[in-house]
Amino acid sequence: MRADRLRFGEVPDTEVRFAEGPGVVSGSGSERENLPDAVQADVRYDDVLVRYTLASRIDDENDDQEETEDHHDAGDG
Repeated sequence: MRADRLRFGEVPDTEVRFAEGPGVVSGSGSERENLPDAVQADVRYDDVLVRYTLASRIDDENDDQEETEDHHDAGDG
C-alpha cells in the first residue's frame, strides 16, 4: 500500500491469527517506510509505503512418504 498522506482517526486494534494444527506452518510480516509499527491517532504520516507478506503451508509427512513409495513401485515393474 502506498499513500502520499495517511492519518488514523483512532489507533487501530489489529491482530493476526493462524489456524493451528499438525504440520501447519504460517507467518506474516511487514516492511514499512515512514510509518511506525505503533501508529498514533490524528498524526499525519507522509509518503507511506507498506509491504505486507502472508504465507501458510501444510506439511504432510505422509504425502512425502507416499510419493517416495510410488516412485519405488514404478521402478519395480
